[in-house]
Amino acid sequence: MTGRKRGMAALLLAAGALGAGRMPAADPLTDAMDAMIQEEYRSAAYYDRLAQDVGAVQPFAGWAETERAHAELIGWLYRDRERPVPGSRWAAAALPARRTLPQACAAALAAEERTVTLYDGYLQRELPSDVKRVFRHNRNVAALQHVPALRECTLRGPAPR
Repeated sequence: MTGRKRGMAALLLAAGALGAGRMPAADPLTDAMDAMIQEEYRSAAYYDRLAQDVGAVQPFAGWAETERAHAELIGWLYRDRERPVPGSRWAAAALPARRTLPQACAAALAAEERTVTLYDGYLQRELPSDVKRVFRHNRNVAALQHVPALRECTLRGPAPR
């Protein structure tokens, strides 16, 4: 393999490892903020999709707005650093449909657990205290409110209104 082909192969491997269209961030702080604002945008789009699929039912009625508020908190971290706030790369219509409430609850539970795991990873890193404060707040809402409600929904069905 020539040097140019090796370089191209390494570039393609790096692109695949980073995910479609994601380039490495300039610094760990930007990487953390970019990853988590997109995670919150994804969650908002996901709950919008669930509302389309199964209706605005408990436990996740109104959670899209909560996720948008979490993204807005991260947005303020960008603004405080005089950085542009990235837009969402997520659209509800592009996410998979969930035809039944049990499917919706199980999928939402997996998504919230993923969010908690991502926040936990970033909270172990050296980040400014304001970033950690926002990340800890968003993580705790997911871990202490959303995950238990979704576990209950998955085990026993939705909560009554």
